[in-house]
Amino acid sequence: QIHYRIPYAWKKLTAYVVISIVLYLVYFGIRNLTDNLWVGLLTATTLLVLFLLFIGTVEKNEIRRLPFISKFYKVPPAAIVPQSIENSKA
Repeated sequence: QIHYRIPYAWKKLTAYVVISIVLYLVYFGIRNLTDNLWVGLLTATTLLVLFLLFIGTVEKNEIRRLPFISKFYKVPPAAIVPQSIENSKA
């Protein structure tokens, strides 16, 4: 039996987990400061949107490969290189 090593992106995975824990602690701290339901919901929604925007910027290239979601990630015109130019450089 042959074992092949899978090259996981450990730094990226660790960063996502650490950021998630920090955001949870921030939410938990703010939630303990106030008992207002709307403040808690607004805080949770804001932190979730910030986390999703962070993931969207970090994983931009991977998201562009997805069929449906790629419509929302437009490639800037300068980044589009014609296939013939790209092959002639090699």
